Amino acid sequence: MLTRPITRGITRPITRPLVRQSSTFNPLTLFAQGQQGAWYDPSDLTTLFQDAAGTTPVTADGDPVGLMLDKSRELERGPELVTNGTFDADLSGWTSSTGSFQWGSGGVVGRSSTGITDEFYQSVNTAIGSFYVVEVEINNFTLNPEGYVDGLVPNTLENTGVNQFVFKATATSHNVGIIATGADIEFTRISVKELPGNHASQPTTAAKPTYRTDGTLRWLEFDGVDDQLVATIPGITNATVAIAKSTGTEITYPVDLSGGTFTMNETNYGIIVREGEFTAQEEANVIAYLNEKAGIS
Repeated sequence: MLTRPITRGITRPITRPLVRQSSTFNPLTLFAQGQQGAWYDPSDLTTLFQDAAGTTPVTADGDPVGLMLDKSRELERGPELVTNGTFDADLSGWTSSTGSFQWGSGGVVGRSSTGITDEFYQSVNTAIGSFYVVEVEINNFTLNPEGYVDGLVPNTLENTGVNQFVFKATATSHNVGIIATGADIEFTRISVKELPGNHASQPTTAAKPTYRTDGTLRWLEFDGVDDQLVATIPGITNATVAIAKSTGTEITYPVDLSGGTFTMNETNYGIIVREGEFTAQEEANVIAYLNEKAGIS
């Protein structure tokens, strides 16, 4: 018999006949039929950012976490939403608020230092609550430009080469591009694509959890007071929630997420949320997988 922590409305231990974990288990299989939910993995640094806009990656023990990407949709980006994003022959499809941006040979957009602020953008259709990733490829600049999304706080673009930031749509369309003030800048590409998934974010600095690692294990640490990451998840009445803790994996079913949000506020080594109840095999696979993330054999 296999004893494991599991909850079914209340917390209690439960025993079931042993079902062995698949040696090739991948949590993506839990969502293979298009099931709603999320897979949050603190051990994958490519999914963690210090800011809710996803401009500053988490890289070290003690970094705050303002955005955690959901891996249940494989982080595959949607189709390109802008037209003429590489400026091959002109600036058609784009608006320069003061006319300071001009097309240059080789598909490069240039701007002279005029001491004024210019917004360079294109309107893209968006779905409220969905996340979008913006990439701006910059050749050079004299002062840091900013990534622009109308109605949202600009994001400083700090490097030459490819700069990236993420935004959560608050309207059915947004003007997206860059802002430059009193600066020379040359850039060759702007891309906007949807980032499917139920990503969890926290814009308030004091309420961000902390990324922790001991060199082997990686986890998110919450203060138990106000730290939390919140994801918008289409309403699920009967969800299964599996959370990897230092004491072992806990599975809870049913969890009512019909309100449309999932709040992460417990220290954990990984969390899986999915509509419907796990099968016995799925439970065994998830427990073994998450226990390993927590260093439990």
